[in-house]
Amino acid sequence: MQIKENNNVIRNLTGEYKQIEPDCWEGVKEKLERMKELCKEWNSLYEKQDHLKGQKWKIEKVLER
Repeated sequence: MQIKENNNVIRNLTGEYKQIEPDCWEGVKEKLERMKELCKEWNSLYEKQDHLKGQKWKIEKVLER
């Protein structure tokens, strides 16, 4: 299911972000740029998750009738 797959990607991105974060404070510009990319990707997937959950909710409501 797409939601489960997206959740796994979100968990992986979050894990990578947490690994990179300490180096960022040491002023490593490359790591900071990667963190920005991770945040953008995470936000995009999170928005897709919200959309999919909304669609799922609508389908469930239709099926309840």
